[in-house]
Amino acid sequence: MPSSFKEQDLTQFTYTSKDNVTLFCLELRDLLDKYDAKLYTDGCELYLNKSGFVGYVEDNIETIDIIEGDKVLFTSKRI
Repeated sequence: MPSSFKEQDLTQFTYTSKDNVTLFCLELRDLLDKYDAKLYTDGCELYLNKSGFVGYVEDNIETIDIIEGDKVLFTSKRI
């Protein structure tokens, strides 16, 4: 099965829209809550077609976070 990512897509690009990543986090959190589901992953990488590598997805039960190392880049935490 061919991958939808090309070699250049796998390098980290600057984010084209922080709002899109935050919205993704919010919608994923809502979807998991709707089905009473949880994500248990180790190193779940998030790639977006226009942004490339965004970070690692982490389900913290109350929030979905996109992290890089110990730094939270994006979160679904509602303000």
